[in-house]
Amino acid sequence: MTFEVVIALGIVLAVFFLTWRRLFFGVDFTDEAFYIALPYRFALGDIPLKDEQNIAQFAGVLLIPFMRLFLYLQGNTEGIVLFSRHLHFAFTVLVGLSVYIAIQRTLRWPLALMVSVICVVFVPFNIHGLSYNTMGCGFLTIGCFLGMVDQGRGSASRWAYFFSGASHCLAILVYAPLLVAVCAYAAIILFNDNYQRVQRVSYICGGLLAAVIPLVLVLQAGVGSLSLMIDYLKSVGVQGGGWKKIADVSLDFWLQSPRVGTIVTGMAILGIWHCFKPRWMRFVLPFLPLLLVFYALSANGTASLYFVIAVSLLGPFIHPFVIHDKFGKNLFRLIWWPSFIGGLVTAWSSGNGTVNGAIGMFPAALASTILIIRALQLMPSIAKNMRITQGTLMPVTPALIIAPLLIGGYADIYGESVPRTSALTERVTAGPYRGIKTTEPKKIFLNTFSRDLVLLLEPNDTVLFFSDFPAGYLFTNARPATNSVWLSSLGAKPPDLTPTFKYYQANGIKPSLVFMLKKSNNSSGLLADMVNGDEYRKVFDSEFYGVFRRQQETESKI
Repeated sequence: MTFEVVIALGIVLAVFFLTWRRLFFGVDFTDEAFYIALPYRFALGDIPLKDEQNIAQFAGVLLIPFMRLFLYLQGNTEGIVLFSRHLHFAFTVLVGLSVYIAIQRTLRWPLALMVSVICVVFVPFNIHGLSYNTMGCGFLTIGCFLGMVDQGRGSASRWAYFFSGASHCLAILVYAPLLVAVCAYAAIILFNDNYQRVQRVSYICGGLLAAVIPLVLVLQAGVGSLSLMIDYLKSVGVQGGGWKKIADVSLDFWLQSPRVGTIVTGMAILGIWHCFKPRWMRFVLPFLPLLLVFYALSANGTASLYFVIAVSLLGPFIHPFVIHDKFGKNLFRLIWWPSFIGGLVTAWSSGNGTVNGAIGMFPAALASTILIIRALQLMPSIAKNMRITQGTLMPVTPALIIAPLLIGGYADIYGESVPRTSALTERVTAGPYRGIKTTEPKKIFLNTFSRDLVLLLEPNDTVLFFSDFPAGYLFTNARPATNSVWLSSLGAKPPDLTPTFKYYQANGIKPSLVFMLKKSNNSSGLLADMVNGDEYRKVFDSEFYGVFRRQQETESKI
């Protein structure tokens, strides 16, 4: 067993174990809970597009079969968050497998294996859940790399292009701005004479099959539901921006990206080489991957997203070293360019700005990593020491990408008030967060909230949690009575809640039980008026929330 194989297997096993171990830390009541509450409400019987109007629901639609299977086997929501995290872990392994299949024929298999596990360790915002971010990024990556499966083969792979088209359509479904990246990729496949008719047809057929999903959803909910959904989208505000947003995104990357000078230095060195090709630089080029080591010194969840963008920017500077290599040329054209364009769009269209560029640019970062390895493979080795250096730095390159992503995963715990896993010492023993470690105050809150729900909920109740507490729906089998399982009152301009009341009017319902979090009382407007009027009566009050029951429900029990 060679040194390279030992290193590769050691890194892969460490990534798998440490990423899996990370699943058991951190309780988040917002984003992660929202991603789970979406498929959960559909599993309870609510109808996509009709009962839920948030555009993020399409990621949840794809999870309905898994959610129903969990509820069938478990019977309740005990441990549902940990189950969902394991689903995300399995999905990242699937994404990595697609990368490995695409590149293992050209790179040596240990190198291909190390590159592929970058997909496992990259977790946007350190939220280990299947969302529009993680699924959009993952499906885009799968679709792009499956188009490289034919490299080095004598025949076309119909199934690879079929699943490539299906994956790209699913990427658009869960994260609409990725349409631009997919169109850029599809243009290369469909209008390039280098691709056979069977490849083009397979790609289109895969996309058309996946496109059946939104068609079925619209037919099930009714075309009229689309106009109500559009009203809701307008109420929460349209994201994106003009030319100023592009300038802001670029400036933010320069100011916020840790160790950005190291990447710029690398680009400058590569630029000098391409322009002047000084002989002495042949001794410098193999060491360029070592610039990436500085990122490990400041790794955390958000910095990892900047890191992905920075690595992707190396692609054009590495490309000239492999321009005469068919694999390298196709990798840059088929993966780097569409992904880079997609990253610009996701950064521009998202309220998160620059950091969301990593969602679209992740395949480009993988392509840049592979291009570095390929350039080292193709570099002529004159001296024995140089050959040893090249052989060492090829596995070091993906390791230097993995390290800051892995370290960042343990240094930043989304949803927790403490930054590191070592501060999370209390394991939750019951409820949807069962098996996960958190802080003592949060564990006390979970136990108290669970006890209050048992006392307050009646059979056949419907429920609303307001605001910014989608986790509440995971504690009960009561169906949500809301047009979105995440209603917010936070921010400089709270969203207009008129669509919520239109939803109540259209469906002829209002929630039986309303949990009003104390932070919502002064900013909720219409909902505060609703529960403080004659129609609702306060039945419970605590430090964190007040609970209101609809009078009609109260009277029917007298």
